[in-house]
Amino acid sequence: MQELILIAAITPLLLAVIIALLNFDWLNNGIMNFHQWIVRKHSTTNSGVLKFFLSLFKYPGQVPQGVGHSGWKSGLTLFTSTFSTVVLGGVLAGIGILTYYVIMITLVIIVVVVILAIIGGILGGGS
Repeated sequence: MQELILIAAITPLLLAVIIALLNFDWLNNGIMNFHQWIVRKHSTTNSGVLKFFLSLFKYPGQVPQGVGHSGWKSGLTLFTSTFSTVVLGGVLAGIGILTYYVIMITLVIIVVVVILAIIGGILGGGS
C-alpha cells in the first residue's frame, strides 16, 4: 500500500518536471487552456455539485499562476490538478469503503438480532 501511495504522489511531480524541462509551447498552451476552461466553467455553472468538483481543480491550479517560466507554470498547474484528482479519488474511495463496512456491520447486527429473536421464540414457545 505504501508503494502505491508513493507512486501516486511522485508520478505527477515527475510529469510536472518533464513538462517544465521540455517546455513545448503546444503542451504548455494545452494545459493552460484546459485550466482556463475549468476556471470559466466554475464561474458560469449554477450547479453546486459541479462547482464543488471544479473548485478542486480550479483553486490548486491557481497556485502556480505567478510563476514566470511557462514550462514550470504549466507543469505545476498539471501537478496541482493531478494531485487534487489523487486526493479526491482517495477521499471517495475512503468514503466508499467506510460506507461498505457500515452497511455490512448494520446487516450483521440485524441478522444476529433476527436469529436471536427466532431462537428465543423457539425456546420460549416450547416451554
